[in-house]
Amino acid sequence: MSRPSLCFFPQYFLPTIKTPVFIVMSAFDQIQIRYNLLPADEICLLNHNCTYERLEAMQDLRKHVLFALPKACPLERGLWITSCIAHDIPYDWNKTFPQVLRDWYINKSYLPVIDGSDTPKNCTLQGISPHHPHT
Repeated sequence: MSRPSLCFFPQYFLPTIKTPVFIVMSAFDQIQIRYNLLPADEICLLNHNCTYERLEAMQDLRKHVLFALPKACPLERGLWITSCIAHDIPYDWNKTFPQVLRDWYINKSYLPVIDGSDTPKNCTLQGISPHHPHT
């Protein structure tokens, strides 16, 4: 890409934003996988009939997404990173996303939630496996 700064990804926009930001995204973004990584392979998105190479490519995408996230986040930065292939909003330890967002915004508590699963999944059916890298 000739001008990566035009993409709306954390590594490009966070350094320029001074107001509080809560990042909600998937480490296995369905659009990125479908149109840039594995075109015309929707069945593989749910790990059905997925070759080792395709699964490895999706796991590599997850590594790049996680690497691009801020390493040390001040209270002004919140993270909710899932392994959902769709734009689902799962819950973490019986807390809904709105509760986590409220805790971050109103109570100023910083606890990044990053799904520990290294494979894409349907979070509506499977939930998330939370991993808190900064605790």
